[in-house]
Amino acid sequence: MLRKLAAAALSCLLGTACFLSPGTANAQASLTGAWTRLQDFPVIPIDSHLLPSGKVMMWGRPGDQGYLWDPTTQAITALPVAGYDVFCAGHAFLADGRLLVAGGHILDNVGLANASVYDPATNAWSRAPDMNAGRWYPTVTTLPNGDALVMSGGIDTTVGVNPLPQVYQAATNTWRDLTNAQLEVPYYPQLFVAPNGRVIMVGPSDNIRWLDTAGTGAWSFLGLSNFGYRDANSAAMYADGKILVMGGGDNPPGPVAQVIDLTGPAPAWRAVASMSNARRHHSATLLPDGTVLVTGGTSGSGWNDETSPVFAAESWNPATEAWTTLASASVPRLYHSSALLLPDGRVITGGGDGHLEAEVFSPPYLFKGARPAMSAVPASMGYGQQITVQSLDAASIQKVTLIRLPSVTHGFDQNQRMTTLQFTPGTGTLSITAPANANLAPPGHYMLFIVNGNGVPSVAAIVQIGTAAPPPPPPPAVPVLVSLAPSSATAGGPAFTLTANGSNFVSGAAVHWNGVARTTTLVSGTQLSAAIAAADIAAPGTAQVSVLNPGGAASGALPFTVTAPPPPPPPPAAPALGSLVPSSATAGGPAFTLTANGSNFVSGSAVHWNGVARTTTLVSGTQLSAAITAADIAAPGTAQVSVLNPGGAASGALPFTVAVPPPPAVPALVSLAPSSATAGGPAFTLTANGSNFVSGAAVLWNGTARTTTLVSGTQLRAAITAADIAAPGTGQVSVLNPGAAASGALPFTVTAAIPTYALTVTKAGTGNATITSVPAGISCGGTCTAPFASGATVTLTVKVNGKGTFAGWGGACTGTGNTCTVTMNASKAVTATTNGR
Repeated sequence: MLRKLAAAALSCLLGTACFLSPGTANAQASLTGAWTRLQDFPVIPIDSHLLPSGKVMMWGRPGDQGYLWDPTTQAITALPVAGYDVFCAGHAFLADGRLLVAGGHILDNVGLANASVYDPATNAWSRAPDMNAGRWYPTVTTLPNGDALVMSGGIDTTVGVNPLPQVYQAATNTWRDLTNAQLEVPYYPQLFVAPNGRVIMVGPSDNIRWLDTAGTGAWSFLGLSNFGYRDANSAAMYADGKILVMGGGDNPPGPVAQVIDLTGPAPAWRAVASMSNARRHHSATLLPDGTVLVTGGTSGSGWNDETSPVFAAESWNPATEAWTTLASASVPRLYHSSALLLPDGRVITGGGDGHLEAEVFSPPYLFKGARPAMSAVPASMGYGQQITVQSLDAASIQKVTLIRLPSVTHGFDQNQRMTTLQFTPGTGTLSITAPANANLAPPGHYMLFIVNGNGVPSVAAIVQIGTAAPPPPPPPAVPVLVSLAPSSATAGGPAFTLTANGSNFVSGAAVHWNGVARTTTLVSGTQLSAAIAAADIAAPGTAQVSVLNPGGAASGALPFTVTAPPPPPPPPAAPALGSLVPSSATAGGPAFTLTANGSNFVSGSAVHWNGVARTTTLVSGTQLSAAITAADIAAPGTAQVSVLNPGGAASGALPFTVAVPPPPAVPALVSLAPSSATAGGPAFTLTANGSNFVSGAAVLWNGTARTTTLVSGTQLRAAITAADIAAPGTGQVSVLNPGAAASGALPFTVTAAIPTYALTVTKAGTGNATITSVPAGISCGGTCTAPFASGATVTLTVKVNGKGTFAGWGGACTGTGNTCTVTMNASKAVTATTNGR
């Protein structure tokens, strides 16, 4: 039987006018409904929209390609692209059926400032002007005048949430900034247009606020949620001004539910029965019989616990405020899932990260007998207008409901609302009265259902609700004045800004001072600031302060006390300056800290240098320190130093001497090491010895500076190049200190290179002898050849070893004496002959 039921449900989905007959249903399905698996979607439908054509537009992540799904044929076709990633945008249908998409995706928590409009009639996108800044996870709410409010959304990970609400003005394709309503609210705030024309924010924050979108906007505080901050919950306006919020939270999520009735005199949250299952990341969907369907979600703790999916659906009945557990789905629907009411009364569900599978839920009412039908439904209705539709089932109709076309993402339909319409049955006709004004049904396209006594709805007719009757203005709010800041002032004081705290302050509210309006700025619905003139507090007394809203609603008055001024304070003590440390400096010196010693120094005391204040630090009542710049002591002279206390009391002046700087030290050059070198020799380091050498001193070689290193005040080292001693001569070496003080010069001798000649001694004969030379060089023995300078006179001496005899010299020497002399004017050879015995 279940297989037949599923097959019948699938076949019915292929045509919006074909549904399960009573004979197909069974008792179980009439109590719990039934789920049917469909073909997989090409994307995870994170964002889903029921277009005026009855087809479903969807996109996933990334949101750079959308698809159109036809519930009748299940055909899926690709759509034109917006030209950027619309994942994590906000969206709402405009009055003419076009879809406004605000924001988009760059990175997680980093949004685009883009805005675009998709026109289903032309199947084309058009760009709107960019918003003020990026928005990632914003909410878009269609307003009673056909414009659209955009709120929240992340700019980036540094700035955080976009605090500026903006209104898209559809008629002019422009943005209006609500600069007076800037407020950081959580991602995807749950917003609804209330019957009074204002926008109510019911979650996920626990601070419930009204927003007046007129002018530059104004917030006012309504109250706190019963269950605190609950992210990943869902909400729906199930009747005019009545909102149900359920589930959410993460540690763990809860089954809690609460309602609020905005039509009462003092709207407040009221807890109702909890769901059968704790849930987060679930979806709430309005059904045409007036119940609220909840599907999907996880009951596990944390952000998105995939181990604890909730498969069972459940519905909430506003009449009994009770929950009923329904049939279980087969696919988990967690984060990034969606659920959307179709015109045939079913709910299509899809998505959740990683899930392309599609399932459709047939609520129990589709198994409770034949469905009513209607025809000749006008394509549009004006506010308060009565229309007539044809229906052979007119006598059985118990309810006519109007549900706005869904535009869903992240478990929340950003404009989900239902209104029940008045109707009169006739013979084969129903006379239906449209909503009275746009506060109850902002302009746009809605699904119109007729529902019989068994709770079975018809197939919806999609109608456009227009603006024949403008929405009534909200009643003027009565301001409540709670406190003033400040609440008193001294007579004769200056003008000041008065802060008035309370509630129900609106744009145009004015603070009244003794019944006369003062220039007033609306800070928020709970705060005003007013300009109070000096004349208002010129004399002691009590002023009555009140707040008047436009339209004449006035608050009670609070007293503002103007007290008599206190007696004048004693004259400020005059500072006494006793000494300065230091009391002098050398002209041209660096900046320094001057210590002023004395008495009666106070906070704000300033050291003056020639009558001009210098940056001063209070060390104690007897000491100040002041920053004296290098410019203050640039030239010799005497500066006058004094101390000035706040209020004008000044000390006498003390002189500070700026002395003439001493002349630069004159270096004295005493010696050089070395003091000579041979022409043609290599580069070397010259050491200059003396006194008065300073940093920057330079050794000069014939008047030209050489690379110099200061070793000490008495020694310099200079790099002398090979080029400096290339030729014989005398170099003049001096030292130059910075400031052009120079020493006297010392000579450095570069001597000419002297040629040398070789002297060779040969020993002859049978004896044993040693020949040596003066100057040294020959020791033959071992060394028998040596070089000697040109022109040198070399004396050779022979010493006979043993009992031999010297026979005589030969070559360049003659004779038989023990010595001979050779003049080296060329290379020469000498023979020494020794005979043995």
